[in-house]
Amino acid sequence: MKRLRKFYLGILFFLTLLVLSSGVAIHFLRARSYQWRDITSSDNRFRLSFPSDPSLLETNEKSADGQPFVSHMLKSSPAQRVLYVLNWWENPAQRAQTTEEMFKHFRRCDVDVFHTRLVGERDVEVQGYPAKLTFITAGDGSTIENLAIRADGRVYSLWVLDPRATLEKENIKKFFGSFRLEE
Repeated sequence: MKRLRKFYLGILFFLTLLVLSSGVAIHFLRARSYQWRDITSSDNRFRLSFPSDPSLLETNEKSADGQPFVSHMLKSSPAQRVLYVLNWWENPAQRAQTTEEMFKHFRRCDVDVFHTRLVGERDVEVQGYPAKLTFITAGDGSTIENLAIRADGRVYSLWVLDPRATLEKENIKKFFGSFRLEE
């Protein structure tokens, strides 16, 4: 009788442990909920929602032929090691490039910057403008999704770094889907 009791207590303990660990796993593996912020650019040319308050960085750059231009970055880190970024610029040297040449350059830069490999890419359109959606996996398992858009001489690059490779899927869709060019 004692043996049977120990057996049932063991099963009860195992089931309790299983339920608790499943609850913890579900808690940590579900999509995160953020406080989204709507941003409109200072020149009123685009709108975008970020999952937390972004910071702005502007950098003076020079094109391949020496012409100056400004590169802008809005960056938000709503959770540890998670980044949501929008870069945009008007590089005079890129005006002469075809869209495919420009996107090819993006591919090389993504692989070089993140020291990783390209997993896939898709041609898409954003409000009638050509765009490329690129998927990258880093050596540590992180994923980077980059949406590059070419619109009226300006290039926009929206990207998200997701360290867990799956948790941000719905938030990435929301981020990319919130981007709107203003007329």
